[in-house]
Amino acid sequence: MARARAGSGGYEGVRTSPGVSIGTVLPCAVRATVAGLIGLLTTLSASAHQPHDVVYDVCVSPAFAQDGVVFVTLTGPGNSGMLRSNDGGWTWHQVVRGMDNRGGLTDIFMAPHYPQDPFMMVSSKLEGIYRSDDGGYTWYTVNNGLPSPNMSTVSGEYGADGELVMFAAPDDGGLYRSLDRGLLWEKVIPTIAPITDVALSPSFSDDGGVVACVGGRYLIYSQDEGATWSPLTQFMAPSDITDIELDTSIPRHPALFIATAEHGMWRSVYNWSKIEPINKGLKEAHVIDIDLSPNFRHDHTLFAVGAETAVYKSTNGGESWTLYMGGIRNSDQTSVHFYELAVSPTYQQDDTVFLGSFEGLYRSTVRGKVWMELETRPARLISGFALAPTFPADPLMVVSRYGGGLYVSEDAGANWSVSTTGLSNPYVYNTEFSPTFEQDNTILAIHLGVLLVSEDRGASWTARTIDETDTAFPTKALASPQFVTDRTVLVSTRSNGVFRSIDGGGTFEKVIDTKAYAAWVAFSPRFDEDHLAFASLRDEGVFVSEDGGATWAARSNNLPTLGDIFLEAVRRPDNTTTLLAGTNIGLYTSDDRGLTWNAVTTHPDLIGANIHSIWPAPDYSESGDMVVVLQGQASLRTRDDMQTWTSFGETFIEQDEQIREVRYSPTYQTDQRIFLSTSMEIHESTDDGSTWSTIAVDIMRYEECVQSLYYVNSWGTIPHEQASAHYLSAARTPRDRIIFIFQGTGVTWVGSRGPALGVAYLKLDGKPLGQVDCYAPEIEVSTALYTAADLVPGPHRLDVIVTGQHHPDSVGSWISVDAFDVNF
Repeated sequence: MARARAGSGGYEGVRTSPGVSIGTVLPCAVRATVAGLIGLLTTLSASAHQPHDVVYDVCVSPAFAQDGVVFVTLTGPGNSGMLRSNDGGWTWHQVVRGMDNRGGLTDIFMAPHYPQDPFMMVSSKLEGIYRSDDGGYTWYTVNNGLPSPNMSTVSGEYGADGELVMFAAPDDGGLYRSLDRGLLWEKVIPTIAPITDVALSPSFSDDGGVVACVGGRYLIYSQDEGATWSPLTQFMAPSDITDIELDTSIPRHPALFIATAEHGMWRSVYNWSKIEPINKGLKEAHVIDIDLSPNFRHDHTLFAVGAETAVYKSTNGGESWTLYMGGIRNSDQTSVHFYELAVSPTYQQDDTVFLGSFEGLYRSTVRGKVWMELETRPARLISGFALAPTFPADPLMVVSRYGGGLYVSEDAGANWSVSTTGLSNPYVYNTEFSPTFEQDNTILAIHLGVLLVSEDRGASWTARTIDETDTAFPTKALASPQFVTDRTVLVSTRSNGVFRSIDGGGTFEKVIDTKAYAAWVAFSPRFDEDHLAFASLRDEGVFVSEDGGATWAARSNNLPTLGDIFLEAVRRPDNTTTLLAGTNIGLYTSDDRGLTWNAVTTHPDLIGANIHSIWPAPDYSESGDMVVVLQGQASLRTRDDMQTWTSFGETFIEQDEQIREVRYSPTYQTDQRIFLSTSMEIHESTDDGSTWSTIAVDIMRYEECVQSLYYVNSWGTIPHEQASAHYLSAARTPRDRIIFIFQGTGVTWVGSRGPALGVAYLKLDGKPLGQVDCYAPEIEVSTALYTAADLVPGPHRLDVIVTGQHHPDSVGSWISVDAFDVNF
């Protein structure tokens, strides 16, 4: 990119575009002309994968054109589970009720007559098969007859009698069939080799046809609904089979399509007597997935995705393929980018195709020719919130958003301001006040690769490097109970171990050296006396330090160690110190510094529960009051030191919202105030948890690097100390534009004014807004340039277009975008 003249007031040090340059196609309310966009598309590789929304499976409603229902499964650090969209993928909601998320979800099945038949199944690791009878809102497991809780696939179709015939394959071999929607499973293929894929005939109710892949290489088939099987001897795959699809739309000429890991695509015709490669136009031999148009008999259309390139489309039954990657961007973090492609069952009406990938979820509404990335992990997600330790005397609150930075309220949530000074990107994962905040004004926040420290009530932040030799991704940061005097901070990380600072976060020393995922750290409430600190490592258990965090020892005797363990230490009413461990099979306590552990069994819902988090009241030593958040079910509260329990926040699980964090007001015994967070909201109770109201964090900052911004043509990114989150984007070539897709009732364009800034042209939802002159005699960075208010709630599109024009006194025509602020 060309640079501005030195000393002209223009931009120096312009670097390449932030890796989000794509055109887009939107819902009807904000739809762009596809033909016009295709010519403008510029797709750049993303050098980092943010957000972490790895979409593993996609399932589209058979009535998609009418109901817009889509389900996806996610996998990744702290982000596994299933999401549902009721508007074609525009917005997403986590599926919570009955889903305890102990392991990953592998395959989604939806009844072919959905939503009239609201039956669904999901296969999983660790939990077997989940079943839903209400369209995917609530779930329970159906594993009677299955040999293992680790399942790789589930599929089904209506049989000759009109009832569903279901098939499920465990990881360790064999295929199981159920004729009663999962109440009982019976083995129908006794092989010890794993069944890696199952394809059912679209005419299953007439022909009972099923094809299964055994051990990744061999194909067997059944013509009696899976009761008996025969080998398909004509074909042994030259490399692992990754996907199979059946088409029986042409009578007497069933077609079998086969994708392989090293030899591309294959096709069988004429009753499978001939199997041939069909790779003309494919640019790679590793094909991951295939899917057929529901009207294949007439349009001969099918799609395929490779490991590194997607999407391939054939309109002649596989004879030749055309690659359409417009709008798709690959990161540099993996060599396998794509997992699942799903053609809408109502493709003839809506032209829609979905693509699940390592980088997220893509949707095309033009039959696969142009793609748009969807926000399955929106920047609005609340990743943490905290109250000042002397709240409400000091009404300070801080909220962190996964992709939206930090927000500060000085009036207990009535008003919020954006706090991005000192951030280098918008990804913030958690925030905690120093317990001695009244004396030291310190707040900690977990940032991407660093620890953020604020000493001015959250107005600005300083990034502190955790590991000088490698990038450490922190999972939890905590200041000691006596931080103002001992200056101790513990930080757990994703794969770099546990670190300690004894100078307030200025420097760090690695105190647990491990590649395991360190999930949690905690201090004894009597840390100044006993010097006890605690940490947990995924699949390795609990570690205890008795010297202030300098040295550590494993302490997991008779404690389940599979998965993540969440720790809290409390001073109990009898004046003893107890360590609490939330595991994926229950709540445990230790009264001897982790040497022995006992399960808490004083409520049936605690037995075997996946514990999400533990939140003791500030005065637990007197009240015995604590909330334990359970994954996928109502949380529990004790007021008598774990002797008895009552449900807590039932209304949230009923609304399919998982409670994430709970914060007691330090004076809750008198003001009865308790706060909690769900996915995108903060809630407050002023009657000790009986009723709840929402605290509106009604502003959201979208930085220049988020995935809901689309850059057309030649934009560059510029570091600037005064810019929001340190960077802004700029361009000066006429017709360069940024397209911002958002939902809300107002939007503000945040950018720069200055002596080399030019004139931009704005459009909102396709309608002209006019020009904005960004000239000013002096540089003004991170300032509001345009605001649109009182918008109709829902999706909107704002275009900022470079005109190449400028004020007579300006020496350039640069246009900058620092961020967009959205109001709700």
